Amino acid sequence: MTRLGQMLMDEGMELKETDSIKKLMKNMNLTIDQTMNALEVPADKREKYRKTITPDN
Repeated sequence: MTRLGQMLMDEGMELKETDSIKKLMKNMNLTIDQTMNALEVPADKREKYRKTITPDN
């Protein structure tokens, strides 16, 4: 796979995970940390998702 193709795949996966986190937070009334634990989001990606989902912080 080309480098550009890999970048697009990675970005698509991140958007899907972000959407999943938001939906689970809303539907199950969970905090962002509880949701990321339930989805087993890797520690190195948690801060990025936290900034994306809650840009005020």
